[in-house]
Amino acid sequence: MIAAKSFTQNTLPAGRQVDLVDKRALKIYTMDQINEMPYYKILQINYLYISSYIIPDEMKGVISPADIDMTQYFLHRKEKERVTVDLGINGEKRTGKYIILLSFQEVNLAFKDIENNNCNNKK
Repeated sequence: MIAAKSFTQNTLPAGRQVDLVDKRALKIYTMDQINEMPYYKILQINYLYISSYIIPDEMKGVISPADIDMTQYFLHRKEKERVTVDLGINGEKRTGKYIILLSFQEVNLAFKDIENNNCNNKK
């Protein structure tokens, strides 16, 4: 898992936040919405898509992180505990491939760390 602090950066090209955001987020946000976001928010979105889950050792090499679209799994996250979800949980038949979602508490803590570490980089 990538620590939230590894996302910090001191400079941001004005109006080019869309170049920094994980491309899977473009399914939810427009390019204009992203370009209006504060820098820390971009980092939080990236954390959500890159680090808010764990690929168990037995699934490494079977599952590519680039193939995991977290928008499909938001509703399965639990408040205080991690949950294992099959990658086919949303409409497809079970695949046997799974990830472990971090709890809302863990994600919210990472979000606060990201914001606190990037409070001077609002845009």
